Amino acid sequence: MEGKAAEDEEKWLAAGIAGLQQNAFYMHRALDSNNLRDALKYSAQMLSELRTSKLSPHKYYELYMRAFDELRKLEMFFKPSVDIKTVLSQLMERLSNYAASSTEVLPEFLQVEAFSKLSNAIGKVIEAQVDMPTVGVVTLYSSLLTFTLHVHPDRLDYADQVLVCFLFKLI
Repeated sequence: MEGKAAEDEEKWLAAGIAGLQQNAFYMHRALDSNNLRDALKYSAQMLSELRTSKLSPHKYYELYMRAFDELRKLEMFFKPSVDIKTVLSQLMERLSNYAASSTEVLPEFLQVEAFSKLSNAIGKVIEAQVDMPTVGVVTLYSSLLTFTLHVHPDRLDYADQVLVCFLFKLI
């Protein structure tokens, strides 16, 4: 029975990824032709693929990050109005709260290497926004530190990495 459930979950994930890829294709096509209205329509349809309760946290995270990566391509069209650091910070907060309230999902976070992926995402955001105010850097690293303490309370080396990166950015 367990094999059937895993097989079903793989099918749901594959269907979600296929839906994301299809909508991402049309979103890119709309962006290439400067049709922001259609790009937003397809990005909204892409987000609708995230409305599922059939996936485990590990599989949902995989789907979520794929959608997040695709939606980041919209950033250049909304630079003045979309604050990617807020989106990333809120994602880490939601994941931290989820991990704190459902400790059985902690192995899933370890399996997907959530810390390294979020840490890399923060680095890319800070690198892309060279004029990011110090408060933005503090917000991102604070969120990552909170995530680290909730998800990896026994990994002080992760907390040290966050603090070192934060200090390096301030210098």
